[in-house]
Amino acid sequence: MENDTQPKAVGTAPTPTRRGRWWWRAALLALLLAVGAGAGLVWQGQQAQQARFAALGEEVLRLQLAQRELAAARAVPPVTDPAQTALATQVAALEAQLGALTRTLDAQPKPVPLTLDTLALVEATALAALAEQRLLLARDVAGATAALQLAQSRVAPQAPLVALAITHDVARLAAFQDADLVGQAAELAAFARASVQWPLAAGMAAAGPDPDAAVPAAHGWRAVLAAVWGDLRQLVEIRRAGPALDPLLDPLGAALLRRQLSVELGAVQLAVLARDAPARSAGIEAARATLVAGFASADPQVMACLTRLNVLANVNLAPPIPTLQESLTALAMARAEVAP
Repeated sequence: MENDTQPKAVGTAPTPTRRGRWWWRAALLALLLAVGAGAGLVWQGQQAQQARFAALGEEVLRLQLAQRELAAARAVPPVTDPAQTALATQVAALEAQLGALTRTLDAQPKPVPLTLDTLALVEATALAALAEQRLLLARDVAGATAALQLAQSRVAPQAPLVALAITHDVARLAAFQDADLVGQAAELAAFARASVQWPLAAGMAAAGPDPDAAVPAAHGWRAVLAAVWGDLRQLVEIRRAGPALDPLLDPLGAALLRRQLSVELGAVQLAVLARDAPARSAGIEAARATLVAGFASADPQVMACLTRLNVLANVNLAPPIPTLQESLTALAMARAEVAP
């Protein structure tokens, strides 16, 4: 009875029964919230999946429509245009040619960088080839020698064997003696000029009158007298008395004989300058026949001319020139050694 009459204290702690009820309510509320969140996530996933299915369906429909349009287009026969067909054929041919050229270029060896030694050998080879061309085409010994000496200076430091081969060819060119065409032509021209004073076979000591000799200009009565005197000179001839007189040989014939010899010697001169051995031989034979038939063979000048013509007939107008094979071979071997 005493305990019932005592008053209860305010603010005392809850009992265990009340605490248990409160925890059960909080747990139920958390469970409900979790279930609601999970349901929301599931609903959002379903909505996204349905949107993807709808997009895929639209894409399938678009592809089906495009497939039907393509099938319809293929079913329609194409309209052929001759100009377009020809243009397409030309384009195909050009593409084929381009492909062939591309394959050819791809098959070509790639350029290799050249060293200074290789470049020097290439330059020396070009100079040696130039020297050979000068010899073969123009018989230019001086030009070929200059080209070889320049090639020797290019390869002397790095290729002494090649420089030695070039030295041998230069020595052979220096020892080569070509025909003196200018000297022979000058000698023949001198004989032609001197032939106007040579005695003829008839024994005449003096030269006959030259019909082409220059006559001094005259005027008035002197011109008339000169014309008359020219006509008389054609009718009357004064000769020295000799052992063999030829009264049938007139002065004009003697001048024509000398002119014939001069022309024949000029033909020999031209043949010599052209290195034409057959024409030179024919001209020498004609000049020799004219000298023997029309001039005094016992005269020293005529004999000297005949002797010189015999010598010139046996002169080789085109002696064989030396070759540059030693230099070219040495350069080719040196380039093969340094080639990559």
